[in-house]
Amino acid sequence: MQTKRKALRSKISVEYAKLFGALKTKLKEFDHICTMAWPLEYLETAQHYLDLKGENKAATGGSEWKKYLHPLNFQQRKFFPTLWNNDGNNQLK
Repeated sequence: MQTKRKALRSKISVEYAKLFGALKTKLKEFDHICTMAWPLEYLETAQHYLDLKGENKAATGGSEWKKYLHPLNFQQRKFFPTLWNNDGNNQLK
């Protein structure tokens, strides 16, 4: 009976680890989409319309919209920061 329980616990632990790993990967993908991919698309769209025909139009309030909207240099939001390493290479822990 003890052997069956140990085997079952071991199997559950392995399955839990697989599911947790998959969840961490999906949460990281969500972070990437929300903090990098979507803002870059937004920036490209803004550039298309605000820099139309070579004219550099001012944004609302006169802000430096190119600088503000750029996610790589200035916006480092992460919805799940505990999933990322702190060494700057954006890898899962």
